[in-house]
Amino acid sequence: MTNYMDEISKCKRLMDEIEIQHKHLIKLLVTNAGGVVGFEIEQIKAIDEPSAIKNGVDSLTVEKASRMSILQFHRKYYRAQQLSTQFVERMPGFIVVKGQHNAIRELVLSINRLKIEIMTIVNTDRNKYERHEFIHLNFPRIMTDQFRRKIHMIDDHVTNCWFNWVSRPIPATLTVEEGISFLEQEEHNVRGLLDPKEWESMIQVAIAELRSGLFESVQRVKSLKLLPIMVYKFRDSIGEEKRMTKNANTPVLLFEQDDDLTPKYSNLDSYIKPTDVKVKKNTREKNRKILNPYLRLVGVYKK
Repeated sequence: MTNYMDEISKCKRLMDEIEIQHKHLIKLLVTNAGGVVGFEIEQIKAIDEPSAIKNGVDSLTVEKASRMSILQFHRKYYRAQQLSTQFVERMPGFIVVKGQHNAIRELVLSINRLKIEIMTIVNTDRNKYERHEFIHLNFPRIMTDQFRRKIHMIDDHVTNCWFNWVSRPIPATLTVEEGISFLEQEEHNVRGLLDPKEWESMIQVAIAELRSGLFESVQRVKSLKLLPIMVYKFRDSIGEEKRMTKNANTPVLLFEQDDDLTPKYSNLDSYIKPTDVKVKKNTREKNRKILNPYLRLVGVYKK
C-alpha cells in the first residue's frame, strides 16, 4: 500500500501543477477570448446555512461578473471562513475562444485529468471520514464539489443561450427508528469542515432527541438544490439546429463560433423563491425541528 506521506506529497505536487497550468490558461484566455459573459451569484453565509437547508433559499442577488473574474473562475476552489460550505460557488456563463484553440484545449484536458488523478488518490482505500480528513487537513477550506468540476468545452456553433434557475427538493420520509439507524451510520462520516468530535456529539444529540418520544417521523431532504442552468441552441456538424441543457456551474468554453460570434443570450435573473412555496413551508414550520443541518435531517413532531 502506498505510504500516506507519499500520497500527500504527490497530491500537493499535482495541485501545484494544476495551479501552474491554470495561470497559463488564464494568460491564454486573456489574449484569445472574444465575447465573455458571466453572472456573479450572492453567496450564502455560514450563519444562514441551517435555515437555507431547512426552508430553502429565499432569494439570491445576481449581478454581471467582471471579465477578469470570469476568465479566472475555473481555478476558484477554496471557501472563505464566513461562507457556507453546503452551498458552493457557481458562475454561469460562457467564453468565446478566438485563437490558440489547440493550446487552450490541451491545457483544459490536462487540468481535468490532474483533478481526476488527485481525487483518485483521495478516494482509494478510504471511507467518507478518511477522505474528508485527508483532503481537508492538507488543503484547508477547499471545496471538493468545486474542485471536482471539469472545465467544459462546446465544439458546435452556439447561436443562443438562456440562463435560468431550477430547484429540485426531494424529501424522503423515514420512521423514527430508520432515522436513528441513519444517524448511527453517519456518525463517522464527518460533513462540512467540522471537527470529528464535534460531529459525533451532534449525531448523539440528534439520536437522543429522536428517542425522546416527541417525534412521529423524520424527513430527509435528499436533494434540495437551487441550480443555475444554461439552455443553448447550436448547429451540429451537419448544420441541424438542436438544443441542450447544462448545469451552469462554471463558464463554458465555446470553440466553434463562426467569425468568433458571441451568442445571443438572456441574463440570469436574481432568484426569489415563489410565494406559494414559501407559504406552504411556513405553515409547516412549527411542527418541525432541524436534527442535523448537514444531513438535511428534520424531525416532525407528533400532533
